[in-house]
Amino acid sequence: MMKPRRRLNPQEDRNDAGFTMVEVLIALFIFVFGILALGSMQITAMRTNLRARQITEASTLATQQIERLMGTAYEDLADGNAAADGATLNWTVTTDDPIPNTATIVMNITLSGSRNPVTRQYVYHITRKI
Repeated sequence: MMKPRRRLNPQEDRNDAGFTMVEVLIALFIFVFGILALGSMQITAMRTNLRARQITEASTLATQQIERLMGTAYEDLADGNAAADGATLNWTVTTDDPIPNTATIVMNITLSGSRNPVTRQYVYHITRKI
């Protein structure tokens, strides 16, 4: 069995053991930088999710209003507006354009629940039932 080699100078043992302060500081800097990047990414993801939820709500409200309008008689379709759940809906109805017996409904919806209001426009075509 081999015996471990002994060093002649005891100072050499202290220099080889562990990490130096510079190595620890560099590792700490890299770690903190990574944590800050993750925090920034999390904030961006939260904002994006909020925006997506707002767009989904706008689409849902516009679809609900269009379904109400589809239940209205063709001759009774008219421009209008409504407000629901922090949203404002405005719609214009154009009949017989571009195709006879067809109504074109342009629905504008604005959600104002955040710092940046979301505005979307939807266009629907309804055919007169003959």
